[in-house]
This record gives sequence, structure tokens and C-alpha cells, in this order.
Amino acid sequence: MPVSSLEQSRAAVLEFMELWQEGVMLGQFVPLELNFTDFSLSDHYCWQHTALQYVSLMAFFLSQQRT
Repeated sequence: MPVSSLEQSRAAVLEFMELWQEGVMLGQFVPLELNFTDFSLSDHYCWQHTALQYVSLMAFFLSQQRT
């Protein structure tokens, strides 16, 4: 991997960590606990679990932007 790519990756990770720390300290992150059985999903994790988490997270973000 070229050095420039490593430097760019490092900068992006550092910026993400700063935002993450700030969000955690301000209490801006809300854990979303999904009950997969409500959606007829089994105990064996599959792509549908990931899709449900993604959709739930996007719905949460959209609802927060409207308030």
C-alpha cells in the first residue's frame, strides 16, 4: 500500500475517532436493540439481520433530521 494511502487512511480514522468520542460524550448515540423475532428472523444471523439493522438505523437518522 502506498504511503500516501496510509496517511490518508490515518487522517480519516483519526477524524472518525474524534467525532465518535464527541458523540459518545454528548450522549448523541442511541443504541437500537432490535427484537429479530418480531420480524420472523431465526437465531442464526444472516444477511436479512444486517438489512434490518441498516433499515432501522436509516429510519432513526431520518427521524432525527426532521426534529
